[in-house]
Amino acid sequence: MIDAEGLLHITGHKKELIVTAGGKNGWPAIVEDRLGRPPLINQVPVVGDGLPCRCALIPLTTDMRRAACKLPP
Repeated sequence: MIDAEGLLHITGHKKELIVTAGGKNGWPAIVEDRLGRPPLINQVPVVGDGLPCRCALIPLTTDMRRAACKLPP
């Protein structure tokens, strides 16, 4: 989905099951649900279909970035 500001929002997976190049199966929604919980981590996209392994992009929440960089609120 692209919002009014032109930003892209990914709202789901093309497929619910990821199969790596080595034939390992995995369900990204389970990993995303377990990792993507506040207060530390924002949304967690998991990729890996056809790749050697599954990978996750783990962005920190704004509060955690500020704390890590010691920025004022």
